[in-house]
Amino acid sequence: DFFVLVSGRLMVRRGDEDFITIEAPGACIGEIAVLRGRTHTATVVVTHDCRLRVVADARATLRGDPPLLHAVASLLALLALLTLALKSFLEARHGAELARSHGH
Repeated sequence: DFFVLVSGRLMVRRGDEDFITIEAPGACIGEIAVLRGRTHTATVVVTHDCRLRVVADARATLRGDPPLLHAVASLLALLALLTLALKSFLEARHGAELARSHGH
């Protein structure tokens, strides 16, 4: 199964650390594990009253609903682009700080 946030706020935790807050309506939770056929790698907890839609038997649902599969794939593509942009930003910032610390 995976879930779609209708309203409210969730927190993704890995171990004892809060990782990210999810509060955007339409956000998917658990879709990566479903698409990869793997178990979930994080815990999601409700931090504010929320409503979720459950996509039961998600793999079969995605196979049988191409528009839903496309929407999930689009969200994952956006997530990948944002991750790459953040990585580039952090590398540029870290590189500049490293150069300053070495007198360059």
